[in-house]
Amino acid sequence: MSAINLWASFLANHKLTAERTGRLDVLLQLCELLAAKGGPKVRPHTKRQECRRLVCDTAMEAGIDLTALKHRGRLAMSRGLLDVWNAAYAARYGSVLGTAGAREVVRRGAKTRLREQGNV
Repeated sequence: MSAINLWASFLANHKLTAERTGRLDVLLQLCELLAAKGGPKVRPHTKRQECRRLVCDTAMEAGIDLTALKHRGRLAMSRGLLDVWNAAYAARYGSVLGTAGAREVVRRGAKTRLREQGNV
């Protein structure tokens, strides 16, 4: 299986598919960029977290806003990826207050690391 297909499968596990988002072009571009960096590793859990962080960092570097990918008017990504996105965004830009990721955490009532630390 090619690295692009492996990354597409990884993103699909985090609810980011072309069928859900309608953005095949964006997801394909992200998979190609990620494949250039190697294939995803999902075991153990720490490796999966590193892959989530790689997805978020790569998307931010490419100017891809994962929080703009919607499914039925709501954020398409999984809560695990959202938590990593918000942490990466806060590390890069200082805060997530007022962003789509922060609003989604509040809307879902999700318990995330950023919310526990009072950053959302």
